[in-house]
Amino acid sequence: MRFVARFLVHIRSFASVYGRKPDSRSISASSQLPTRHALQRYKHHDRCNACLQNQLQRINSNPCIGSDADSLELSARLFSMVQQVLRHLYLVAIINVLIVLIKPMMEAAAFRVDLLSQVPAEVLPIPVDHIPILALRNSWHAPRDTNRRHEGIDIFAKRGTPVRSTTRGVVSRIAKSKLGGNVVWVLGPGGQRHYYAHLQQAANIRTGQRIDAGTLLGFVGNTGNAKHTSPHLHYGIYTPTGAVNPFPLLRPKSSDEHDSQ
Repeated sequence: MRFVARFLVHIRSFASVYGRKPDSRSISASSQLPTRHALQRYKHHDRCNACLQNQLQRINSNPCIGSDADSLELSARLFSMVQQVLRHLYLVAIINVLIVLIKPMMEAAAFRVDLLSQVPAEVLPIPVDHIPILALRNSWHAPRDTNRRHEGIDIFAKRGTPVRSTTRGVVSRIAKSKLGGNVVWVLGPGGQRHYYAHLQQAANIRTGQRIDAGTLLGFVGNTGNAKHTSPHLHYGIYTPTGAVNPFPLLRPKSSDEHDSQ
C-alpha cells in the first residue's frame, strides 16, 4: 500500500508539471533553440568549412603549391620522352651490332661472287721467288706411285724461298696432309682452285682472307710425301671440270727477268 501511494504521488507531480498547457511564447522560443547534439554538429561543420576556406586561401596565396602539380606533370612527360629516346638508342645499337656482324660476311660474299664471275688469267707469274722460266720443267702427268698421274708442276728452289699467290682470290684452306704436307688452297678467278703443297710452313695468313696476286703464302720445303726429295713447291690448278696443266701459263715476274739477265 505504501508503494502504491508513492507511485500515485509521482504520477500527480508529473501531471502537474508536464500536463499544463504551455505558453505560446515559450513554444516559439524553445522551437528555435537547437539541441545539444545539433549544436555540436553545427560547430563541427563550421570548423570544417573554416578549414576548407583556409586551405583555399593558402593555395591561392602560394603559387608554389599550385606549381607542384605542373612540375609533376612536366616530370612525367620528360620521363616518357627519355624512355622513348632510350628505346630508339637501343634499336640503333642493335642495328649497328647487326651491321658490324653482317657487313664482313656480305663483303666476303660479294667478293666471292665477283671473283667467280671473272675470267681466269691466261698468264700467271711463277709462284716461287727468283726462279727463271728456263728452270721450270713440265712434269704434268708424270707417273707417280699407286698408278696415279702428277697433276701439277714441281718448282725446285732453296728451302725457305718465299712462295707467292699467282692470282687474287680467297684463302680457302690451310692444312697439313700426308700427301702434300703443309698446303694452302686459294680460290681464284672463275672458280679455279690453286694448290700450293710441300711448304716448309705457311705464312701469316688465315682461312677466308682476301689476297692479291703476289701475297706471301709460305716457304719452299719438302713436307708430306716429298720428305725424301729436294725442297720444291708442288703447284696445281683445279677447275670445276678437273685439273689443268699450269706449265704453259707460267711466266716470270718482271723483277725475276731482270735478275736472270
